[in-house]
Amino acid sequence: MYTFTDEKKLAIINAIRDSASIPEACKKAGVSVDTFRHWIAKAKNGTAKYVEFRKEVEAAKALNPQIGNKAWDRRLKYKVTYKGVSGSLAEVAKKFKVSYSLAHNRYLKHMSDPASYPLSWVFRPVSRIQDSMDEITLQRDIAKNLASIAESLSRIAEFCDRE
Repeated sequence: MYTFTDEKKLAIINAIRDSASIPEACKKAGVSVDTFRHWIAKAKNGTAKYVEFRKEVEAAKALNPQIGNKAWDRRLKYKVTYKGVSGSLAEVAKKFKVSYSLAHNRYLKHMSDPASYPLSWVFRPVSRIQDSMDEITLQRDIAKNLASIAESLSRIAEFCDRE
C-alpha cells in the first residue's frame, strides 16, 4: 500500500477534474487502482482523512460527467463471438454468467497470449477457476512444507556430522 499523502490525493483529484478516468488518475498520481479502492473503502468505514478525500473525488467526478460514459464506451469496445454468441464483451459475458470486470481482465490476457488464455477460459465460470486456484495454492503449500522438511533434514545432518 502507498502512503496517503496530500500530493497523491491532489494529483488524483486534479486528474479526475481534467477528465481522466479513475485508472488514468491513479497512474498519473503513481498509485495503483487497488490502493485507491482501499482508500475509498477506508472512507466508507468512516476514517476521517479518507472521508474528506472521497468527498473531493465525488465532487471532481460530478464536474466531469464523461467519466461514466467512458467506462460504458469501454464495455462496448471489444466485439467477441464465442459459442455462436456475438456482441460486445459485456453482452457475451452476461450471456455466460460471468461478470464484465472478470471477463474484461481475462480478455486482455487472452489478447496478449491467446494460446495460454483461450476464449473458453475468458468465459469460464468463477467456480472452475477457483478450483484451479485452490489447487495451485495447495501445490505451493506442499512445496513450502517440503522445503521446510529439507531444511530440517539438512540441520539434522549437520548436527550428526558434528557428533
